[in-house]
Amino acid sequence: MEGAISTQSILDSAYILSKTPGFSQTRFKEAVFYLNNYLNIYSVDIFNVESALRHPSGDFEDDVHWAFADATSCDVVITGDKKFCTHPDWEGYRKMECVTPKEFVERITDQTSAQ
Repeated sequence: MEGAISTQSILDSAYILSKTPGFSQTRFKEAVFYLNNYLNIYSVDIFNVESALRHPSGDFEDDVHWAFADATSCDVVITGDKKFCTHPDWEGYRKMECVTPKEFVERITDQTSAQ
């Protein structure tokens, strides 16, 4: 299993978490360094943006994330936005499974404990 995360997701997380009481930029940076050991971190690029511009969903941010996930050959997308993989305008595009962060942790914990 390989994991990928976009630089945009890291930036979005930093912004959202900075609004949370008790947020620590130092701890956030430590977490990103930690993730760097286990995930491939890719930049959203002009090709992702161009693909999103051609995508019909009408939600540009989701379209860019979808284009990124497609370009990095993701089979599973970890998101709290369950509609991300089920948008009706995405019929005919490559299917990706969506799981919540909690579902993903449960899934990999079950697989790890079964070995």
